[in-house]
Amino acid sequence: MVASRPPSSPATAKSASLARFYWRRRLIPGLLFLVAVSAVGVVGFIVIEEMALVDALYMVVITLSTVGFAEVHTLSTAGRVFTSVLIVAGVGTLAWTAANYIEYLAEGHLGAHFARRRRARLLSHMQGHYIVGSYGRVGARIAQELRNDGCDVVVIDVDPAQVQTAADYGLVSIADRASSDAALTEAGIERAAAFIVATDDDAENVYAVLAARVLAPNVPVIARAASDEAVRRLQSAGAARVFSPPIEGALSMVDFVRRPNVRDVLDQLLDPHSPGLDIREMTVPGGSGLIGETVDALSLQEFGVSMLALVRQGRTEMAPATDCVLEAGDVFVVVGVPEELQRLSEHHELLGEQPGPSE
Repeated sequence: MVASRPPSSPATAKSASLARFYWRRRLIPGLLFLVAVSAVGVVGFIVIEEMALVDALYMVVITLSTVGFAEVHTLSTAGRVFTSVLIVAGVGTLAWTAANYIEYLAEGHLGAHFARRRRARLLSHMQGHYIVGSYGRVGARIAQELRNDGCDVVVIDVDPAQVQTAADYGLVSIADRASSDAALTEAGIERAAAFIVATDDDAENVYAVLAARVLAPNVPVIARAASDEAVRRLQSAGAARVFSPPIEGALSMVDFVRRPNVRDVLDQLLDPHSPGLDIREMTVPGGSGLIGETVDALSLQEFGVSMLALVRQGRTEMAPATDCVLEAGDVFVVVGVPEELQRLSEHHELLGEQPGPSE
């Protein structure tokens, strides 16, 4: 039996339902009735008072707007009765429509509408951005670190308060569940660099991974898990990598007890804001002059850079031999001084992550 998908955010659904109610049940009918009254008024003045079209339209405008300009000519008794009925119907409709429009503004629906339009324009131009599902403690830190690195980030969170917090930080945010097809489509998942699922609900994370795999099979999904069982389920669902903060935090603490100095060195290498050496990935692009050359052609020693590993088609080779022939798409994991790493990347025109701004 297949479990049902969790529903979208109740707050989001309620807001959208209210907006549709105002437009469909009040504003649009009011405007249509006002147009109908105006049309009847024009026809009535033409038939009853034998006015020209322009004169009849003029009479309808000054009657419904109650501005009090002079009549085209003195009205007959039938014309006065018709005008009285037109005033009651037209002004009443106009007042009712205006009252609903003011209520619509007061409820904030118009502002929300324009906010959605602005968000849609921003999202339509995003390419290679990151989508973060949840803006809780873990998700907020992930989103902020990516933003500090100059990356475009879209946050999806079911809590409107968290969505507002993300928006205040300058992030594009969507109030919905991370597993919502509509939210992921709006976030442009098919154009994203990665989808990071970081909610504290393992079931929701599994649904989010499944949704992403259907909508964008080629976009890597990185997921958070709270238990060993959830790790296995997320991997089966199609997550490229699963992280469990409780488990990995415990292992890191044990590792520090066993090898404190090694752990300190690794932490400094992996911290983009730590001075000294840095560790980065660099990729051989298609059409590069390095294709067909050996690792020795990189002249790493001239830059004071060391290669830790070579990743090729998902397989990792630690400390590759200098006579290893390079191929397009090869990814190097190298360590060195940030300035020299940058010089190496520019010299060989390698694709790689750019250092984020220091704090």
